Amino acid sequence: MNLKRALIILLMAAFIVPSITVAQEGIPEPVTARFLVTKTFADGFDGEVEVTITCNTGTPLVQSSMISEGNPVAFVVEELIIVDGGDDGATNCVVTEDGETGYNPVFNASGAPATSTASCLFTADPSDEANLDPEVNFCDITNVPAPVTVSVTKVWDISGAVGDDVNTNVTVYAQSEGEITNGYVCGYDDMYWCKSLYFNGSETESLEVVPAYDGVTVELYENVGDSSVESDNTCGGGTSGSVTVYPNQGASCTFTNTVFFEGIPTLSQYGLAIMALLMLGVGFVGFRRFV
Repeated sequence: MNLKRALIILLMAAFIVPSITVAQEGIPEPVTARFLVTKTFADGFDGEVEVTITCNTGTPLVQSSMISEGNPVAFVVEELIIVDGGDDGATNCVVTEDGETGYNPVFNASGAPATSTASCLFTADPSDEANLDPEVNFCDITNVPAPVTVSVTKVWDISGAVGDDVNTNVTVYAQSEGEITNGYVCGYDDMYWCKSLYFNGSETESLEVVPAYDGVTVELYENVGDSSVESDNTCGGGTSGSVTVYPNQGASCTFTNTVFFEGIPTLSQYGLAIMALLMLGVGFVGFRRFV
C-alpha cells in the first residue's frame, strides 16, 4: 500500500513541476522603479504640498510625501511587475497632489504625449503611448495662481440734480501687472495689462486677475467729464484708487458719483415782496430828496 501511494505521489509531482515551470516562465521579472517628482511655483511661492503615488502593483502600493520648490521627492516601488494589458489591465502608477489653495496644477510626465491638469500617469499599456520606465520616471508639477475676481461697483446719487438730465454712462479703466482675463497689454507699457469696464447707472462689473503670493496691485481710474459730478471711492479717493489681490483672495471697490445742481439762485414769493418794498422805499426817498 505504501509503495502504491509513493508511486502516485511521484506521478503527480511529475505533472505539477513542469506546469509550475511553465507558469513561472510566463511571469515577467519584478523590477524596482523610481519616480522623481519635482515642484515649481510660477510666482515663486515657497510653500509645501503633499504628493502621492498610487500603483496597481508593487510594494508599497501607495506612498505620500511633502514637497516644495527645490526639494524634490523620490518614490521607490519594489517588486513592480510590468505587464502591458490583458485581462488584469496594464501596470500603471499615478502621481497626484493635494494642491495649494488658489493655484492650478500642471503635470508633466516623462514620456507622456502631453501635459495634464489631473496627474502624472505612468502606464505600460502600448495603446496609451507607454511611458512607464522600469528604472527611472520623472514627474514635474507646476502650480500657477488661479485668477481671482475684482468687483467694481458704481453708485449714483442724483438727488441734487433737481430734475436735470444726468449722463450716468461712465468708464472705469483697470491696470494691473498681473494678467487680466480677456484684457489686453497696455499700449503705453507692455509690463501692464489693461481692461475697460463700462457702466450705465448704478451697477457692478468685474474682472479676473492672475495674482501672486506677494500681491498684485490693480489700479482703477474713472473718467467723469461733468463738472457737476463729484467722485469718491472706497479704495483711494476722488476718481482713482487701487486694490491688491492674492491667490484665492480677490478684492472690491465702490465708486460713488454725487450730482450737484448748478442753477442760478432764485427768490421765493416772500423774498420778491420784500425786495419790491425795499426798491419802492429807496425810490420814494430818492424822489422826495430830488424834488
